[in-house]
Amino acid sequence: MSNYSAISATSQIKVGGGKLIGMIVSSTSTGTITFYDSEDGNDSDPVIIATLTPAAGSSFLISSGLYFNKGLYAVIAETLAVTIVYE
Repeated sequence: MSNYSAISATSQIKVGGGKLIGMIVSSTSTGTITFYDSEDGNDSDPVIIATLTPAAGSSFLISSGLYFNKGLYAVIAETLAVTIVYE
């Protein structure tokens, strides 16, 4: 069963292992998002998805999911509202 988190600022989504399933972009104004395998937002932790500049109304589904070990941390720059889907 998947979980979700609607965010519009840099956030810790989950601490501990899991997998990133996808995201739905509600709105953006040149916003970017980067996902890290991190429990505390340390940008030297492994990058799950490098800086992405999505369009409003777009959605991304990762059919098998992307596994992370330490946690799921999302860094948002500029203006971006997104729902993250994860397990």
